[in-house]
Amino acid sequence: MAERKTFIDIAKGLGIILVILGHLDTDGQISREVIYAFHMPFFFVLSGIFANTKIDFKSYFKNSFYSLYLPYLIFVVIDTILFSVIKFIQGGNVIELVKSNVLSLLGFNFEVSNRPLWFLLALFIIRLVFYFANKNKVIKYSLAILCVAFVFVKNGALFSVPEKCVFIMAIPGLFFYIIGNVAKKYILNFDDIVNSKKLIFSVVLIACFALFIFTAHKNGSIDMTIYQYGNSLFYFINAILGTFVFLILSAFLASFLFPKKALSFYGVNSIVILIFHYYIARKVIPILMNHIGLGEYTFHPITQLVALTVILLKMVPVILIANKYFYFMFGKKRPTLIKKT
Repeated sequence: MAERKTFIDIAKGLGIILVILGHLDTDGQISREVIYAFHMPFFFVLSGIFANTKIDFKSYFKNSFYSLYLPYLIFVVIDTILFSVIKFIQGGNVIELVKSNVLSLLGFNFEVSNRPLWFLLALFIIRLVFYFANKNKVIKYSLAILCVAFVFVKNGALFSVPEKCVFIMAIPGLFFYIIGNVAKKYILNFDDIVNSKKLIFSVVLIACFALFIFTAHKNGSIDMTIYQYGNSLFYFINAILGTFVFLILSAFLASFLFPKKALSFYGVNSIVILIFHYYIARKVIPILMNHIGLGEYTFHPITQLVALTVILLKMVPVILIANKYFYFMFGKKRPTLIKKT
């Protein structure tokens, strides 16, 4: 397996912060359009860097199951219990909710209230497909082409596909996962290249970021969970361009101590944040804002920044507790205790 580098964890930290900010935003705002244009492809690319298919399938499946599907399973069950109780209190149809979430466990009719969980199942599916595809370059590259073709054909409305199906959501993700794997040697050395030519990459960063914001805004709102890609060509250009921009930014930030430590911390623990932040962003904050009579300001830019800061601060104790006592729920191995000598 490829060796992890700090700037990759910084990139994941930036990515998960953008995920939170995207869920604090409303559709139609330029910040949401920019974030959604690349943030999920960004994570699939970063995941593909560390793909390792040189082990037997049993070990590969076991690792993928415990790191991705088990957390998905656990938190879909928790989500089901939590919202079944709420439904029961409100007099709603609990049986339908349970049926829907059981289908969600299998990747169909995804209706889980904690919507970011789809990424865990999608990545699990992608990893399993990639294991076999990576055995042959022709198959791997052909599959990548088919994933791109799917987006173009789907946008052309030439055929219909099942709604809310995580298997379908994962198709473009597989393309970006393959891109991350193919380019891993270059990406893992990217921080050294960037920092050796800071002036050039500073200019490149500004130019590419300006172009990215323009094209992302032109393409409008993107949402992989409902197969909404906007203009197909813009979709892939923006995803790659946004990934490139934030890899450069991550390489620059690796030189600064505070952002390096903070962003690395959030990056390493991005799965914990992915699982917990949505409840706060989409459930707790709107209810709280309405309760204090400020509902109209729930998605105001200033409110978003304050909420983002609060969520990031609240995630620190949650992460520490999760890593110490509930690590298995997040696909992590038992913490290693180092004895003092």
